[in-house]
Amino acid sequence: MNIILSYILSFLVSTLLIVYIFNFPLLISNQPLLVSEYYYTNAWYMIPFDFVIISLYFLSAYGISKLFELKDDSDKILALILSVILISGTFYLIFINLPMTDSFFSRWFHKAGYSAVLYDIIFLTFMYSLFLKFNEK
Repeated sequence: MNIILSYILSFLVSTLLIVYIFNFPLLISNQPLLVSEYYYTNAWYMIPFDFVIISLYFLSAYGISKLFELKDDSDKILALILSVILISGTFYLIFINLPMTDSFFSRWFHKAGYSAVLYDIIFLTFMYSLFLKFNEK
């Protein structure tokens, strides 16, 4: 399958299942108002935002995979998890070390804590696994 189509399909399936059917953001963060704001009230803005941002996580994992010549899908998934921990973990540390503001991500990291990073790990690992499966030759 075409790599772009694989990405689009894995994004759509993951978002539908993880967010809208199983409600993982709420289960993990216990922040119903923030989850509702992000995925329902502002969905028309945030879903495209996620689509672009997640591609950066995937590119980071791809770079790690190429750097270390990873061939096995499980190794590539570990590269993705490492990327998520580094990127989301860095933003978590930045935001919690600044005063909370009205920005969504400031409130998200202050209120959800490290579970925000855990959610990213779960969501992106699921999506990346689908992406790899869809992209098999």
